[in-house]
Amino acid sequence: MAIFGGEEASREFFINDYLYVKLINGWTEIFVRGKYMWYCNRLLLNISKKKTEASDQIWTSDEASTYLKSTKDYFPDLTPETRFWATCSNLQVWAENNYDTRLLHRSLSFSLLRELYKAGDPLAINKYKEEIALRILAGYEPVIEYLIEEGYLAAFSTEELEVIREDINSHLPHPLDMLERYLEYRNDSLELDIELLRFILNFLLHVKVGTYKTKDLKTRDIPIYCIIHILNFIQDNPEHQLVSRSGIQIRITSPKRFEVVASPLYGVFSLTQRMVLYFYSARNKHRYIHTRWMCDELQRQMGKLFYRIAWLDDELTPDGIYMGKKLEEIINNVLEGIISLETATQKIQDHHTFLRTHKFPLPSKSYEVQSPLEFFGMWCYSLNKYLGLE
Repeated sequence: MAIFGGEEASREFFINDYLYVKLINGWTEIFVRGKYMWYCNRLLLNISKKKTEASDQIWTSDEASTYLKSTKDYFPDLTPETRFWATCSNLQVWAENNYDTRLLHRSLSFSLLRELYKAGDPLAINKYKEEIALRILAGYEPVIEYLIEEGYLAAFSTEELEVIREDINSHLPHPLDMLERYLEYRNDSLELDIELLRFILNFLLHVKVGTYKTKDLKTRDIPIYCIIHILNFIQDNPEHQLVSRSGIQIRITSPKRFEVVASPLYGVFSLTQRMVLYFYSARNKHRYIHTRWMCDELQRQMGKLFYRIAWLDDELTPDGIYMGKKLEEIINNVLEGIISLETATQKIQDHHTFLRTHKFPLPSKSYEVQSPLEFFGMWCYSLNKYLGLE
């Protein structure tokens, strides 16, 4: 049912009692029981039944999206009006087909299904676990990885997941490693990854005490449940030599959040040192400064350490590179047990630590750093907190 007002902003389309779509100032937005869920700025169109049947590779929206992005059938740019009605049509078809998650992209279909489930939609309650199980059994790895990373498998008991694993292994040529590792995590048999523990402790020594989202620590290559496993280990094993040396204390407040209770070195770093650590460790990785004011102010304060500071356009001077190298060296030495936290504090506060006594040769500008600032999410969304500006 569509409701029209005098302006575009008042347009609504109700899919059912729980799900509706609004066109607000040119944006198509999806709501579940009054809760804003999603805005749509792109759609896949012209996915005809004939074309789907003609390709063995395409039978879900997820597989189709991978294919159609490279063809003329992918239309990222539509008028607001067209996008609104196309979204309404797609969602109506999805609802009429009992929330079949194959008909929409995984990120939309499962997000909506989960919210409808929480809102008490009887159909969603009946279909929630069924849809997750069916998509796992289909064996399409990008979808399975998404379901694991976003926590959908938490709806199943370990016994239920074992049954799903046996079923999927019976018709796939080889076991799915990501599912096997996730089951190890669920069975508390996942081995401790010492390098990942060191990686995360190093990272936490860079950050301010406070509450963070677990997904802030997500990287491209490390599954979120492995990070949760390490965070739980840090919380529960303060006597472990690496954890004890670092002085890091955390508290898991929910599956999605954790609190850094103690980070001994963060308060020792000056703003200049934090900025150098940020740029040094994040070199050739995803990072940016939020505003031109921040760029100008930081450039004014730290001119001799940077050739330039700008949005995605910055470069440390040799002095800056040397400081970053020394700071990372101090942190690593703490974790290795070479120096204590007290000694590290003294070194960080002593400006002589960062004076280059030998000006030549110059530090290389093409150095490779394997560092904790590989954690993209934290630096994208919490940079102000990291710099102590909030």
